[in-house]
Amino acid sequence: MTERNPPRIRRLKDLDRLQRWMEEAIRSPESDPKTPGRTASLYLAGSGKHTAVDRLNIYVRDYWARCLEILRQDFRGGELILGARNFRNWMESYLVRYP
Repeated sequence: MTERNPPRIRRLKDLDRLQRWMEEAIRSPESDPKTPGRTASLYLAGSGKHTAVDRLNIYVRDYWARCLEILRQDFRGGELILGARNFRNWMESYLVRYP
């Protein structure tokens, strides 16, 4: 699949649409099948090394890693009681429901 160049921002409405899409895309975990990554090429350009989805997933991974690290620090007891995997699943569900 060849990626095309994303459209240029010409109006404030276009910028608002891009910002809303980016916020939704970053807040969706990579494993979420409904992730906006499928529309990444509409808003992001690929490069020689990375597709638009690859580039988006860099931001997604960093956002989720940082959010989970903060929650892990704030709720150390929860991770000890639930275990790392269950705690991560619980926190991901929480962040999806309450971004």
